[in-house]
Amino acid sequence: MLKIVKHLKPFILPLLLAIVLLYVQAMADLALPDYMSNIVNKGVQQSGIDHAVPEAVSKTEMDKLLLFLFSEDKSAVLDSYNLIESSTSTYGDLLKDYPNLNGEDVYVLKDLTASQIDSIDLVMAKALLSASGVDKMIADANGEEIDFNGTKIPAGTDLFAMLAQIPEEKRAEIVDASSAKFESMGDKMVIQVGANIVKTTYDTLGVDTGKLQRNYILNIGYIMLLITLLGAACSIAVGFIAAKIAAGLGRDLRK
Repeated sequence: MLKIVKHLKPFILPLLLAIVLLYVQAMADLALPDYMSNIVNKGVQQSGIDHAVPEAVSKTEMDKLLLFLFSEDKSAVLDSYNLIESSTSTYGDLLKDYPNLNGEDVYVLKDLTASQIDSIDLVMAKALLSASGVDKMIADANGEEIDFNGTKIPAGTDLFAMLAQIPEEKRAEIVDASSAKFESMGDKMVIQVGANIVKTTYDTLGVDTGKLQRNYILNIGYIMLLITLLGAACSIAVGFIAAKIAAGLGRDLRK
């Protein structure tokens, strides 16, 4: 045994390289299921939209969302977007991506880092869910009295305009009460549902969400292919190095 160890010394570097390559191969194999999960959860279920932070929001929709945001959260969201008015020279360029703007001002997401997007992801998701909940109350009323958290509101009332007239402190209490329902869902699920609402927002703006979905799935597929090729290359390299070490060690032991 000591003799074998002694003769292995010239092959220490190739042996260490083989160990590193085996580690890379293992990491590549472990990464593939996560990417497959992203294809199913984000690519298929969420149409390739992996955040509850839309790239663009019409001013009308943003005004609704801001009714459910306060202090630091409200500032963080507004600081993350640029308001592009219909009278500006850059507005025409936006019509290529958002053909259904119909002359309405639009908020466009700034060039944020991943961490900056993550910091407002949950905030936007909760606002989207709250606004969607109000829209659902109106739809469920079907032209009759609206049941707003147990209070009967006359038919045809603009709930968003009504909320805008409520003092901020009182509105914050209402929002906090409704937000408590999100706690049982968990942050990850809230963001996932928010991402689905973003799809509706994109559809309203005329975004080709089918193209978004295809691009997301294809991009993840390309990454998976590269990871698979990397794992295969590592496996071949380890086999080659192992063969070289075995041949060299066998030769030295016969001397």
